[in-house]
Amino acid sequence: MALTASIVEQIAAWCATSEELADVLPDGRSPAELAAATLLRGSELASAIDSLKSTRHVLAMVAMVNPGRGLILRLEDEEFTVENRQLSRLFNRDDAIYAHIIPAGRRGWLVGPGWLQWPIGIMPGLQAMLKKFQLNPIELERFLQQRKDPSKDHPKAEMPRDSSLKDAVARLTEAAKAEGCQNLIMTPAQWKKLVFPYMKSSQINEFIQEIVNRVGGVESVEAINKWIGLAMNIWNNTPQPDRGGKSPFEISREYDIQSGG
Repeated sequence: MALTASIVEQIAAWCATSEELADVLPDGRSPAELAAATLLRGSELASAIDSLKSTRHVLAMVAMVNPGRGLILRLEDEEFTVENRQLSRLFNRDDAIYAHIIPAGRRGWLVGPGWLQWPIGIMPGLQAMLKKFQLNPIELERFLQQRKDPSKDHPKAEMPRDSSLKDAVARLTEAAKAEGCQNLIMTPAQWKKLVFPYMKSSQINEFIQEIVNRVGGVESVEAINKWIGLAMNIWNNTPQPDRGGKSPFEISREYDIQSGG
């Protein structure tokens, strides 16, 4: 019997709430396999274990939306038919998604918990070599938090952290002029006007997309990281009217002082 969306939900719920689950399983099983062994029996268990062991973590493009049914994902020369009504309502063609996908027999693939709508538009040139930029869950977390892998042998690249909006804008403007990104060359007042609506509605992903759109063709993860870092430096130095005109960095510094950090 093939794995179903209902069983995947049960497995996810068990992993989220079970007190039996250890941080590290000494027998090499994953938490999902332990959950399946607890919830299922016989041929149903064997089928579920086979599917769980074949789970893939993919950053893929939405090639087609099947309304009310799911998505067809594309990863270079591979396609995955995904069964999920919710995703068919949330995604459009050419969106990008990061997800755990689980084989479900002839029905195609199921999506595990923790999927993410990729916050940055992926240009055609990068789509053609997207397998080079696949991230495992830990790498994904580092990317979203703008952190480097400490195990890699390279100097730590600090994200820009200026002390004023003027300095943050000057830093990005210098980079934009050097690379001919005219759509990123604005005054501090113009940046403040751009940032504040996104900040007010907490739509940071939409702000990041705005920046990438202004850059134009971004062909590498390194370039994405660079522009996101420069833009977030501006975001974190933008005064917030509902916080007494203080920027996120100013609020953070005050908290550090009060807490003795």
